[in-house]
Amino acid sequence: MAYYARAIGLISVLPERPTIIHIEALLILALYSQSLNRQHSAYLMVGNALRFALLVGLNHNIPDTQCPGRIAREHRVRLWWTIYVFDRSWSLKLGLPVQFNDEAIHVDLPTNLDSDNYHNELVDSSYQAAFVRLARISSTIMRTIYSRSNFTETFLQREQRILLDLQEWTQSLPNHLHLHTTRHNSKCTILVHLQFNYCVILAIRPILLTLLNHLSPNLTPNEPAIPATLAALKDACIHSARHTVTLCTNEWTNGASSTYGYAFAQYIFTAALSLLISSLLPGGTAEDLTSVETVIEMLKSLVANGSLVADDLFHHLVRAQHCLRSGRFASWVAKQQRLSLSVASPSAQSPFPAVLWSKGQADNLPSTSQFGAGGAAAESAYMVLDQPLMQDFLTQDVEEFGFFDAGVMAEVGTDLWPGLPLWAAW
Repeated sequence: MAYYARAIGLISVLPERPTIIHIEALLILALYSQSLNRQHSAYLMVGNALRFALLVGLNHNIPDTQCPGRIAREHRVRLWWTIYVFDRSWSLKLGLPVQFNDEAIHVDLPTNLDSDNYHNELVDSSYQAAFVRLARISSTIMRTIYSRSNFTETFLQREQRILLDLQEWTQSLPNHLHLHTTRHNSKCTILVHLQFNYCVILAIRPILLTLLNHLSPNLTPNEPAIPATLAALKDACIHSARHTVTLCTNEWTNGASSTYGYAFAQYIFTAALSLLISSLLPGGTAEDLTSVETVIEMLKSLVANGSLVADDLFHHLVRAQHCLRSGRFASWVAKQQRLSLSVASPSAQSPFPAVLWSKGQADNLPSTSQFGAGGAAAESAYMVLDQPLMQDFLTQDVEEFGFFDAGVMAEVGTDLWPGLPLWAAW
């Protein structure tokens, strides 16, 4: 902390002619600020690093006549895309606009070199390329889902475009970045999939909140069934949240999770919020509430070891849990908790009827805990995009679905559903 404070004092002087080292120092301080839960400071530092990067032309390819070293040129490329990923990812996390448009970027994606010293200097480029593509999708989510702008497209049309982008991302993912059961998955590979899940959850979560807001105060087994297409979207979000908790639980159990980083705590917190909602929706399971308790225990462990990020998120999650227990869904939450304690099998379903898909197919996607430890970790969350009804949503004209127009959600602004006990009075 003393070193960080001293470095912050030195870096505050803005150079007229920035250097690569100065930009790198800003990024390191921004990353460390995230670990200290100084989210706004990190956002501002990345903004400064971005402006300095523009001044030195990192957003353009540099000819070999100006920089003969291939590793040095590749280093510039990767530095730019690191700034890009931080800007996009942290903007989505904070709900703030991105600080630079893609139209002004004229630099290649990271590549692997056939140099003898390449592997000593740089890691496999496929990891960063995967994160860059997800960062682009993140900016689309921020711009089209969480925005007060007026759109000619409906909400579901914008959802469709984002999910198509995510599907294209999965199809372009190299084989060695897929999760496997036969060998150990590297931390970078797991982080790639956790970031994918994070994008899916944030893209679809407004639909979960809409469904929750339309449930009657007194939940009964006769609650009207959710339209099949919305059920497919709901399940994609919930399944991604369950997969995130499974991956992070395995990492935590194996002692491989990061104690002081911000990403691990953020991923499990975001997943837990979706699972809190899913426990109340038709087709929800008592197991989801158990997963939330697991996340709380993980956050509590991180807090005990000094994580400032986890400390903040832990109190938010406990507050959300308290709101559900004391709000208009209190009786249903109590019923689900009793069910989770009494059921021996963790895969037991709630007394809600299964939502019917087209042609009578039941909407019961498997929970990740129904697999073995290896299978649950390797089961890709993006498999939900291959479900029949999801494919119908991705391939058909969304305007044909006349049963629901989520465009009205734009009228409530970015403070989504303030009347819900889940979000009131943090």
